[in-house]
Amino acid sequence: MEYSFTVVANLAVPPLHPQAVARSLLRRQAQRVSREFLPGDVEAAQDAINAFLSDKLEADPRIAVTARARLSLEPDIAEEVERQKLAERQRSTEEHLESVRLNILRERLVDEALGLPWWIDRYSDLMFMASDPKVKAEAVITAFRSVQTALRHEQRELITDEKDVVLARVDELLRVLEDPTTAVRAAGVLEQLVHAIHGNTRPAGSPAQEREAGNW
Repeated sequence: MEYSFTVVANLAVPPLHPQAVARSLLRRQAQRVSREFLPGDVEAAQDAINAFLSDKLEADPRIAVTARARLSLEPDIAEEVERQKLAERQRSTEEHLESVRLNILRERLVDEALGLPWWIDRYSDLMFMASDPKVKAEAVITAFRSVQTALRHEQRELITDEKDVVLARVDELLRVLEDPTTAVRAAGVLEQLVHAIHGNTRPAGSPAQEREAGNW
């Protein structure tokens, strides 16, 4: 840190060590400003300190100090900061790729031409696990239509809190469906999504209404 100071003239008791007073004032003021910044924000902290010191520092009435700071990090701290930045970039990249993947999946599911064929192809094994493939196939197709309706519903204007709930359920459902190890649990997540969208009122043609009508 480069600094200069001026001792106030005609003091009855002037400072005995003005250099020490100036350095102490500067150090404390710089620490007070810099603690608002993260270790990696060296340039921003330096600019803030220099902005603060652009006027004379007169915290001690016996002395006026001017200074300009130049900050740097210890090598081990700089290495840790760089590791943290790298990890943050990696997390950001992974989140971006996940968002891209889910958006592609969402677009595929709402596609009128390719959505249902993709769904059947991906979950065809589940269709033939039951003793009655026809019933299972109908259930899979019905589930697809429910998912497709839910995905389209999310594009409508809802109250903010309700929209957040619906979008969270949709993202959860997409992840469940994408992972073969959890795909079999999709029905429960789908039921939660239907409740989030319709509240206590079930959509027409829902499995619950079919059962109540005696069609199951």
